[in-house]
Amino acid sequence: MASGRTFEVRHPEMVRVGRTNLLVFFFVSDQPEVFDEWQSVSLMLVESLFHLESLVSP
Repeated sequence: MASGRTFEVRHPEMVRVGRTNLLVFFFVSDQPEVFDEWQSVSLMLVESLFHLESLVSP
């Protein structure tokens, strides 16, 4: 973000892109199907995106 804030989106279902904003969903409870909170972010404030390598356990 232009402010320096970062969001780690670990799954495509945790983000929704609109025309002018981005909704980032978070969950911290034991029920991953229930989102605990969400943040609305203006697309104009997104400075860059990075691909995070996923850790796969055998």
